[in-house]
Amino acid sequence: VTMAHRLLRAARTASKLQQVGSAHRLTAQRALTSCRCLLEQSLDHSLETDVGGEEPAPFVLPADLAPIEFVHREARPILSFGEAIKVLRACAVHQVTFEAHVKISMHDKTRKRGRPRDPLRGVFVLPHGFKQARKIVVLALGDDVDTALSAGAVAAGGEDLLEQLSEGKLSYDLVMSTPDALKELKSQAGRVLRTQMPTVKKGTVVEDLETELPRIARGISIRSDTSGAIPIAFGKLRLSDDQLRENLDSVVKQVLEYNIGVKGRFIERITISTSNGPGFEVDLEEVVHPLL
Repeated sequence: VTMAHRLLRAARTASKLQQVGSAHRLTAQRALTSCRCLLEQSLDHSLETDVGGEEPAPFVLPADLAPIEFVHREARPILSFGEAIKVLRACAVHQVTFEAHVKISMHDKTRKRGRPRDPLRGVFVLPHGFKQARKIVVLALGDDVDTALSAGAVAAGGEDLLEQLSEGKLSYDLVMSTPDALKELKSQAGRVLRTQMPTVKKGTVVEDLETELPRIARGISIRSDTSGAIPIAFGKLRLSDDQLRENLDSVVKQVLEYNIGVKGRFIERITISTSNGPGFEVDLEEVVHPLL
């Protein structure tokens, strides 16, 4: 009975690992080898306990036994934008968010060979909004305070604003600043804001508040990882197919603006998915090449 249990457990483990794919090839191979060894031992044991008095013949595996082969999962086909959206709508069970996972080349011709470019950061504004505008507070001095408030800021000011933020009296999503205010209040703001400190690299230190503040409030912050993958939300289920396509075209155009002389394709792959659904790679000939 113990041998049967061990055999069953090894077979189940091998079956599960085989379904996962080639990532666990070695582990699955070991489990299957263990399964075969246990099978040999169980057969030898059953032959030894046979009633008959004759010495059982040893169990030998056939020489022409085919090796174990793992069946690889077939890659999902590359779909058109319309086909991918149609499948994702069918899989949606609530008001999901559509996401575009853009893979870009990290080659930078201005750097030494082998050194990738810095992560891509920015704020993308899409033609059809689907999220609430972010609440922004602005570190500003003088006339810039009134400019920030008229542009849509929740609050604006200098030391008085930092006091309110340190006491937790304001509800906000993002902190922006003008260059002059940041230079004067940098030490105090660093102690209060910490990781929310506005910086030039994040794009939250701006001079033209009238233009940049509404753009950042409605925009979507993006950042690539070290491999060049950029996840970008570009719509909700309530938007029409045409609106989703216009948003995706806007995403592609804004990503292409970051191209710094990459040889070959800058955008290598685009995969469309939902927040809780499968992902499908879309045809670059349809989505990217018309915008080049």
